[in-house]
Amino acid sequence: MPGDFSKPSLSFALLFMVLCVVGMCFVWLLQKLNPLSRAVWVQPSWFANPFVPLSQPLQLFHLAGWCSIATGIGALFLGLLSTPRNWAWELPFSAGVGVLVGVRLVAAAARGGTGA
Repeated sequence: MPGDFSKPSLSFALLFMVLCVVGMCFVWLLQKLNPLSRAVWVQPSWFANPFVPLSQPLQLFHLAGWCSIATGIGALFLGLLSTPRNWAWELPFSAGVGVLVGVRLVAAAARGGTGA
């Protein structure tokens, strides 16, 4: 049945990952042009609070990426246990991987503008 998640789609997952990476780079460019944005962005860390301050968007996107990956893994286990197989896990998992790759690229590109 077209439109459902009964068949895997590697091309859709890869496309969604690329869109998330491009989206992260777009957010970074917008923040670079924003005069109210902080000049120094802190590298994402497991020990920093992602909600305070909100002027550190990489922290929040880092958290969102890992939450999406965890959601995708949970959906993978549930989808493999159901009959017929469910491939709905591809969307949150590929979004999480794309966001994390985007965060790493932005952090590397803004190395001169990010703190250690």
